[in-house]
Amino acid sequence: MIMNHQHLYLVGWAQALQRIALALLLVASSLVSTRGQAGDISPGPVLPLPIVTVIKNEFSGARGWRISWAGGILGDSTAKNWRKIFSTVTGSVNSVNFLNATGVVNTDNADMSLWGRLSATSKLGELNQVGVLKNTKFRLSTWNLATLENAAKVNPATFGVAFEFGFFGPVVTETAPYQTGQIYLFKTDRPQPKYGAVRIVKWGGSETIIEVVVQK
Repeated sequence: MIMNHQHLYLVGWAQALQRIALALLLVASSLVSTRGQAGDISPGPVLPLPIVTVIKNEFSGARGWRISWAGGILGDSTAKNWRKIFSTVTGSVNSVNFLNATGVVNTDNADMSLWGRLSATSKLGELNQVGVLKNTKFRLSTWNLATLENAAKVNPATFGVAFEFGFFGPVVTETAPYQTGQIYLFKTDRPQPKYGAVRIVKWGGSETIIEVVVQK
């Protein structure tokens, strides 16, 4: 009887150890499977894009647009779908992915990137239609809102005179990061160049607002 009890005791322990080993194996397998799925299927959370609103204004010798971005999170998953590339020809604001997917005409119409700093499209390495990228030029001015409004509504020729002869910052195709309140003058890179201005109405926070005015 002693021998039988010892035998049953050892068998019970062996079965218990087998059950524990099997459970640990299943847990390890589940962890490996979960990590594999996370790496292959879901690399990270999908970040939201901003709501972009464009309001157009017509003046006697110029036209303007007030562009606002509300919400959105800029990250790896949204960068190329972020609408930031502006056309003074059509007034549209498009993303890198949109321009690359829709052929040469939309890229040819695009003049500048507005997000964070002003950049000619020739400075945007992600765009595919390199033959039509533009060397739009910018100068940081000392203009105030009243001077900008006068140029837009009364004397649009002032944009060109100020850009070419004003005592302002250097001519560049990509600016430093801008700040709220700054007004940049620009010159388009087209057979018949046009002059205009970009006003940084609000930068940062939950909403960004930028105004663009260009000669007709």
